[in-house]
Amino acid sequence: MLGVYTLLLLWGLATPSLGLLETVGTLARIDKDELGKAIQNSLVGGPILQNVLGTVTSVNQGLLGAGGLLGGGGLLSYGGIFSLVEELSGLLPTPIFGLVEQTLCKVLPGLLCPVVDSVLSVVNELLGATLSLVPLGPLGSVEFTLATLPLISNQYIELDVNPIVKSVTGDVIDFPKPRLPVKVPPKEDHTSQVTVPLYLFSTVFGLLQTNGALDLDITPEVVPRNIPLTTTDLAALAPEALGKLPPGQHLLLSIRVTKAPLVVLKSKKASVSIPATIHVLSSVPQGSPVALFQMNGVMTLNAQLAPSTTKLHISLSLERLSVQLASSFSQPFDASRLEEWLSDVVRAVYVQRLNEHLEVGIPLPKILNVNFANSAVDIIENAVVLTVAP
Repeated sequence: MLGVYTLLLLWGLATPSLGLLETVGTLARIDKDELGKAIQNSLVGGPILQNVLGTVTSVNQGLLGAGGLLGGGGLLSYGGIFSLVEELSGLLPTPIFGLVEQTLCKVLPGLLCPVVDSVLSVVNELLGATLSLVPLGPLGSVEFTLATLPLISNQYIELDVNPIVKSVTGDVIDFPKPRLPVKVPPKEDHTSQVTVPLYLFSTVFGLLQTNGALDLDITPEVVPRNIPLTTTDLAALAPEALGKLPPGQHLLLSIRVTKAPLVVLKSKKASVSIPATIHVLSSVPQGSPVALFQMNGVMTLNAQLAPSTTKLHISLSLERLSVQLASSFSQPFDASRLEEWLSDVVRAVYVQRLNEHLEVGIPLPKILNVNFANSAVDIIENAVVLTVAP
């Protein structure tokens, strides 16, 4: 009866809290059972409640037993104060928390007041763990902050998490955000869900570009032997590009990316377009390389996404490479004849190096004890949704 009275009292004091739905932030919807389990595990397994109740030798007897404080139907069971956490339409603001504690402490001042304090402290601790600084390797870091008070419905707790990207020096990186909000799909019962916005993907690739990680010089030493990279091979594709250079000389490719890549998340597909300038040079023995021609190209890559406990991992594969001649030191020619040859080089060397840089992944906020490693990945318009069953 005390548990029911407590629930009704807290419900009457509760005030709804509006969350920012469909924003560019990282929206997390955690199943209410996960929150209840996390609170119960923290109370029973942690030192907070033990300091209040003292050492209990058996969980089947006394305050921890089936009819006790933590047992089935008890005050801290799922039928008691946990129902508050699972069924409130909004979390209680701090002043309301204080009023609740003062009111409940007059019911059982010797025991209930410390227990309520413990529950509220655990809730704050669990939600506070979401606010963390996640490193992005040599690129910088992502700081997750709560944009609004959490919203609790009868099915889940919703957290609108704002990712703040910082450089290695601590400066806030503000890449453009999508103008249109993300349309978050409905969550199925007994699942937890986190939405990773396009903004985080664009920011990671933007940091790679500004740090020069997308630029690469390709020499014959790093290209597999089955991929030709000499003036003889180039002459077979575009002889007018060589001018008076002799055959058999090594070629050098210099790839430079001066604009941020474009990441597209849409219709169950993730892709990345990287605009690049490709310089082709001939290696002269005991001398400086000779510039042959320059092309403007766009590399379109497919992105495969794989979640782990802390990250959303990205692996790229080249879909196509399109090039146009920008300048030539000999005769003009149709650069599209080189696309297949250049694609082989890009797949073998450039994409492999790019995937090494992408091992930093897209960080995920730490939300309770939910493990998204085995979650289902759904690519929607301007976001990726990870859904996991408990």
